[in-house]
This record gives sequence, structure tokens and C-alpha cells, in this order.
Amino acid sequence: MKIEDSVKFKFSLMEERVSMISLGGAGQFLLFSGLLHILVPELDPTWSFISEYALSSYGWLLPLAFLSLAIGLTGTGFVLISYTGWIFFVNFHILKAKQILRSE
Repeated sequence: MKIEDSVKFKFSLMEERVSMISLGGAGQFLLFSGLLHILVPELDPTWSFISEYALSSYGWLLPLAFLSLAIGLTGTGFVLISYTGWIFFVNFHILKAKQILRSE
């Protein structure tokens, strides 16, 4: 018996592509932010805010890192919604709204 035979849910071709794009976006974010830590050694990453890297001469890497992160998170959200359905998405926001209303 193959492992693929025991899997109950199979991704469609589009979902597989979106998940690969999502992983690529997350990997690029790690790459760009890691490069910023290496290229700007005068900022201590344990103490400095990430936005301070935008003030350096390599500040153009920061918007690319954030764009990559946005692409990765959007792809992850798409795949999660397609996997779990809109019920998870709606229930999550209802629970967050209840939590916000309760905290006031």
C-alpha cells in the first residue's frame, strides 16, 4: 500500500502550485531578512526594530521582504480556506470579534 493511497484529501493542481508559491514567498522573506542582518551589522537584531533596516543603504531589501511575506501568507490562507472550507474562516473571525468585544 502506497502512502498516497492512505491520504484522504488530495490537493488539486492549483492548490499545489499555490502552496509552492507560498513556501517560496516565506523562504524569500527569510532570505531577504537574513541578508539584511548580514549586510547591516551595525544594527543588533535582538535590540533593533526591523523597520530600522529601511534607513540603511540596503533599505530597498525590506519592501521586497515584506512583499514576499505577504505573498506567502496570502497563499497559505488560500490553501487553508480551500482545505477546511469557509466555515473555519468565518468561525475564526466570529471568535476574534467576540474576544475583542469582551475585552472592552
